[in-house]
Amino acid sequence: MLTAENPGGDAIARFILTFYPAWTIYFETQRYANVLGTDDVIHRTWVLVAMMTMEGYIGKASAIPLHTEDQWFSDATVRSATAFWLSMRLIHAAIIGIAGVRLSKFRLCLWLWSTHVLVPMFIYLVSRRYAEC
Repeated sequence: MLTAENPGGDAIARFILTFYPAWTIYFETQRYANVLGTDDVIHRTWVLVAMMTMEGYIGKASAIPLHTEDQWFSDATVRSATAFWLSMRLIHAAIIGIAGVRLSKFRLCLWLWSTHVLVPMFIYLVSRRYAEC
């Protein structure tokens, strides 16, 4: 179901829920390339992992059924799409943290950046835990 074909609340919610996490993966990869990208093996591996997780996320997120019930979070498609997004954020935070260890002049800035990447992930996990109660 495309948003243009059937405009409404469900279509807009689907667009936002699909677009935002994919955009964050793209934006974080772009930011990493602009700030720390040295075109080495780590950078190329990071771009490959980002593309793979984005494809996995988009493939799963586009198949998520939007229901009006509260139990749509228990769907396996939602869990796998969420796993792609969260694993990408975790890998990104690890790479930024490792860069902080290697670049001592920018250590604090890179560790804060890594924390900035992890905070939405932990907020999501905590809110998900309380939503299941």
